Amino acid sequence: MCIYGYRYWTLGALHRLFGQFDIALNHYQKALATFRNTNDILNMGRMLNCIGGLHGSQGNVDCRKWFCMEAIRTVWQLQHEIAAIPALANVAMVYHHQDCHRLAIKLLKQVSERCQTMGDLLNEAITLIYMGQVYAASHQYLFAIACHQASLEILQNSLALKHREEAVCLTVLNLCYAARLYQMTYHSEAAEQNYRQAMYLLERIELNEGHYLLLNRPSKVSRSA
Repeated sequence: MCIYGYRYWTLGALHRLFGQFDIALNHYQKALATFRNTNDILNMGRMLNCIGGLHGSQGNVDCRKWFCMEAIRTVWQLQHEIAAIPALANVAMVYHHQDCHRLAIKLLKQVSERCQTMGDLLNEAITLIYMGQVYAASHQYLFAIACHQASLEILQNSLALKHREEAVCLTVLNLCYAARLYQMTYHSEAAEQNYRQAMYLLERIELNEGHYLLLNRPSKVSRSA
C-alpha cells in the first residue's frame, strides 16, 4: 500500500533531521521500494531526491548527482500525465541540492499555484513542505515557518477524509521541521510543543500497525539536516 511508503518517508526524514543518517537512508530506501512496487512514479522521484540529498549532505557528490538525475528521469516519465505538475517540484529540489535556492523557490511557487488551481491539495501541501526546506537552507527562517504552517493548515483542514493517513504522516514532518526552525531561532517553548505533537502522532501511526514507536527523540536536533 502507498501509505507504507509515506510512513517510511516520514521516518527517514525524521532520522535525518536528528542526524541519524544511516537509519534515514534505510527508511528512504524502503519508501522507494514501496513506491516502486505500486508504480507510484511521482513519489519514487521524491524518494530518489531524498536519497540524493542525504548523500550530498555527507559529501558524496557523485551519489547525489546520480540519484538526482534519476529523480529528473521520473519527471520525464510523467510529462503527459496530471502528475507532471507536482513532479516539477522534484526538479526544483534538484536545484536545491545544488544550492540554487532562488531557482528552486521560483519553480516551487509555480508548482504550488498550479496545484492550488487544480485542487490538488495533497501535492500542494507537499510542495509547501519543500518550500519550507529551501527557505530554511537559505536562512530565511520566517518564510520557512510560514510555509510549514500553510502546509499544516491544508493537511488539517482539507485532507482529513480523502487522504487521512498521508495527511498524518505529512503533519508529523511539518511539525518537526517547524520545531527545528523554532529551536534554531530560540523559541524553545514552541519547538517543544511541536515535538510533543509530532511524537504523539508518530506513536499513533506506529500503534495503528501493531508496532511500538521505534524512533527515540534525541535531546538535541541536528542543524545539518
